[in-house]
Amino acid sequence: MPRMFLTSNKFASPHISILASFLDRFSTVILTATLAVTLLLVLPILLLPDPPQASQNPRGEVFDVQSRIDDVFESPIHGISLVVEARDGDILEQSDLHELLVNQSNLIAADESGDLAVAGLDAQSYLFSYYDSESARQVSGVTSLANAVDELLRQHPVLSTTLSEASDEQVKFAIHLLFSNPQTTGLRDDISVKATSETKVLFGEEITWWSAPALIFNVLADNEKLGGGALSINLTGDAATLNKEEFSRKVQDILRGNQVSFQLWAIAIDVNLESEEEGQQAGVFITLTAIIALAIVGIALRSYWSVAFTSVGLAALIIWLKGISTLIGIKGGLINDLIVPIAMISLGVDFAVHAVRRYQEEKGLGNAPATAFKVGITGVGGALILAFASDSIAFLSNTSSGIEAVVHFGFAAGVAVASAFIVLGLVVPLAVSRADQNTVDLPLSAKLNGWLRILGGLGITIGAGSAIIIMIALSALIGLAVLSLVFILLIMAPYFIGKHVARSNKNESAIHENNQSPAPARVAEYIVESIVRYRLAVLVITIVITAIAFVMALRLDSTFDAEDFFSSDSDFVVSLDKTDEHLGERGGEPAVILISGNLADQSTIDAMALLYENLQTNETLAHRSDGTIRFLPPDPLAIIRGNTESQVARQRALALTGVDIVDVDGDGMPDTTFGIRAALELAVAEGVFNEEGKVIYNPDRVATVYRRTEDTDFMRVTVGIPGTRQQSNVGEAYERLNSDLDPLAATSSIKSYGLTGSAFTRNEGLKATTSSLQKSIPIAAGVALIVLVFAMRSFRFAVVTVIPIGLVVIWLYGIMHVFGFDLNFVTATIGAVSIGVGIDYSIHMTERYREEMNRSILPVDAARKAARGTGMALIASAGSSIGGFVVMGFAPMPLFSSYGILTATMIALALTASILVLPALLTLVTRVNPVEKPVTESEASFDL
Repeated sequence: MPRMFLTSNKFASPHISILASFLDRFSTVILTATLAVTLLLVLPILLLPDPPQASQNPRGEVFDVQSRIDDVFESPIHGISLVVEARDGDILEQSDLHELLVNQSNLIAADESGDLAVAGLDAQSYLFSYYDSESARQVSGVTSLANAVDELLRQHPVLSTTLSEASDEQVKFAIHLLFSNPQTTGLRDDISVKATSETKVLFGEEITWWSAPALIFNVLADNEKLGGGALSINLTGDAATLNKEEFSRKVQDILRGNQVSFQLWAIAIDVNLESEEEGQQAGVFITLTAIIALAIVGIALRSYWSVAFTSVGLAALIIWLKGISTLIGIKGGLINDLIVPIAMISLGVDFAVHAVRRYQEEKGLGNAPATAFKVGITGVGGALILAFASDSIAFLSNTSSGIEAVVHFGFAAGVAVASAFIVLGLVVPLAVSRADQNTVDLPLSAKLNGWLRILGGLGITIGAGSAIIIMIALSALIGLAVLSLVFILLIMAPYFIGKHVARSNKNESAIHENNQSPAPARVAEYIVESIVRYRLAVLVITIVITAIAFVMALRLDSTFDAEDFFSSDSDFVVSLDKTDEHLGERGGEPAVILISGNLADQSTIDAMALLYENLQTNETLAHRSDGTIRFLPPDPLAIIRGNTESQVARQRALALTGVDIVDVDGDGMPDTTFGIRAALELAVAEGVFNEEGKVIYNPDRVATVYRRTEDTDFMRVTVGIPGTRQQSNVGEAYERLNSDLDPLAATSSIKSYGLTGSAFTRNEGLKATTSSLQKSIPIAAGVALIVLVFAMRSFRFAVVTVIPIGLVVIWLYGIMHVFGFDLNFVTATIGAVSIGVGIDYSIHMTERYREEMNRSILPVDAARKAARGTGMALIASAGSSIGGFVVMGFAPMPLFSSYGILTATMIALALTASILVLPALLTLVTRVNPVEKPVTESEASFDL
């Protein structure tokens, strides 16, 4: 009966030996079954619908309020805000305004002819007609300062011209008249905060001569015709959102025209389309990430079959991940669809490199491939199982989060780790051993055979790497087709040719790997030996560096800025930059106050009046140029006031409700509850009237801010928050707004109230997601420690194995702060993945060290031998991943660029901790018993 290969892992040793023998005995069945399972898992990817997107929203008041708003209020309008910047520095000149006016006319004409329709939408008119309160005009979907100037030029008795024929002086005179007229002075808020003015005499009058580098205006479209739904800037990918983005881009293109006098940007209109386009541009770099990682594996392992089966194994890993995720209903999203599969390249390579490298070690000692496989798996299997168990625990710890996206990230990463262990940790080395056993080189010169292996290796890394990324980012079917072609041409064909040659040369043995210790292994051995010799100094330096990094890590901020995800020169980011530059404190991201109760009650009116006073003094909110608070029109009190002050409205309300609206005190509000209710009912039925008797807000506009359902009034007040790209501004604004709502709390006629807005939901989601991912780190480390204590039967070795995990996370976050990276849900994912990578590296080094201690008297010898064997595998694994992710760091899309840079950094830190710090810790806690007889290498082998 053969003796089992000795390993210090008392939990795994007998079981791993049995597993290795089982895999060897039934290798053909296992390899065939793996191929069959992989093909079967393709079916759910192709046949079942894609899982829905996982929500990144945690539980909380801002999300509950937003949900109630979506349920209660209609969204009849799709708004597009645009910023126009003059090329010569002054947009308030005739050439600029005339070009803009012409482009607006072209937009209206295109809409009337149905040319604004995009694929999937009917050819019809989409622009929304409304009353513009700033210019006091009824408009058809689009208006700007150019329209107001043109109309005034036509109507003014002295000017009596058109914008197309006017001089710059006439235009400046018209702008002066508009800005000084109380009815149209609101147009001043549409020009840049960088505007300047001076006093001049023109046409015999003293005027204010205005100059401004830019102006802002809006286009309104019919939201229902575009597919309906609430306005949100999120990565959703649903058909209605994509249609709106395509529509908005078409509007932008028409309004741009030739851009002779100005440049124009629609503000943040196409987050999904921009993401898709930049992702496609980054696709080349992502593909190179996989290709270079696999190429470095080939260089490190110096074996065609090793790189071939590792490449195909990684592709199979992606199929298993996607297929199983689809079957069990793991939801998708940016993290699960893209980040997790890319991250699993490093973990998958780690499993394969350690298993194959150990097999090569045993084969280099003269063992036949089958024996080398059994001995190698028995030796490294315990570490592989511990790495698998620890990784799974680390990732599954995220499932305790209350955030759906984080929970499903944990499940997806857990599936990926299990798949990597099976496919790359067990099946790939088995396939390599069988290929080595059954094939030989072609009857050609050694040089020519070498070139064939190099070319074949390049072909399979390029082919498999491309297939991996195609399956992740583009099409599973196309990726599978590429992978199948690679498998047939570069694995099946060489295998059967090599097998045929082997049968024709029965006396020729299979090719063995070069058993000379590679240069990286010798370097690792020398480094570790030096580290152990000066371990106290190394540990002191480590403590100092970690303390500094910890201080830096505490200063790491959480942000969610577009520049972290999209190219800084993309229209999406530039539009936001221009908005910040030219709109400044006059505008910003909407914050919404939802109030429910009895709006007709005088106490509600009084409470809302106090609320408005608080908002007026809130400096974190957007204000107009005259200092008044900037509401998104109409606001609820303006609805009541409009129908109270208009004689026509009072007559219409009397006819509609039988109630005479009376305002004896002249405060613009009805004196009675019945009068308030009548004003509201008129607004719902016919709209809001001005003093001239014109409808300034039709019932559709009213429905966006006021609804009465089941005897309860629902009101929505919307203000702007400037500077929301800085998370600190968002938090401050939220606190101030909450305190502004205090008058509502003491009013019995108000049932409930709350605060929400995209800036607040994004901020809360970011904080909750990053916090959840960060909290999973100590949980994962703690549970991993328990598992390691049980498996290793040593508290000392379990503790020192876990320590590098904390070091890697602290170092990584410290480096992120130093180099200007911020914490968001993507970079926080890297911290979570670092647990898996860090613990893998530590486990492999610790297990090999303990194994070598069974053969050595001195810890320094055990550490040196562990570095020679496992250290080489660690360098190969880390080198392949670092090389690949460094290339991703050159991707034009910051999302992938930062992910590549930080992941490469994280892997380098994990390697550093396992090679430089862990050996010092291991030798420090090792108890040496000189009486104990070491086990020799000859005793530590199979006796066949």
